[in-house]
Amino acid sequence: MNEVVDLGLPSGTKWFKYNLGVDYKKLNINSENSTPKDWYGNYYAWGETESNKPKYTPTSYKWDNKQITTKYNSTDNLEELLPEDDAAYQFNKMLRIPTVKECLELLNNTHIECVHNYNSINGLNGYLVVNRKDKSKYIFIPASGLMSGSKRI
Repeated sequence: MNEVVDLGLPSGTKWFKYNLGVDYKKLNINSENSTPKDWYGNYYAWGETESNKPKYTPTSYKWDNKQITTKYNSTDNLEELLPEDDAAYQFNKMLRIPTVKECLELLNNTHIECVHNYNSINGLNGYLVVNRKDKSKYIFIPASGLMSGSKRI
């Protein structure tokens, strides 16, 4: 189960402590033997709930169908994913993937620190996003790259 953190944001939005798909049991039991990849979590395409697809390309994207009108385009006026298309909501019915506005709120109301070898794990780099008043409340965003086609870059 992914831990939820209240970073003290004006909107009250809560965030997962680690990426969706991180295996907490594995990390808690074997943290000192974990690899950076264990901390990355899953990769998702926007508006899709299935992770770690063989390929991430326009033709493999669920909502890129030239034959029909699709969701999540420049004319749909949606600012957040619908629950049935939201991987975080499917995982935990109380949360959802954040909006652009909520991401900006996160950036503007927290302290962000670049970290190397997080948890003393060689090569696990990323960002700690910390509550400005309570440093024990933070999330970790790994520098795990992105998927392009079938490769992580």
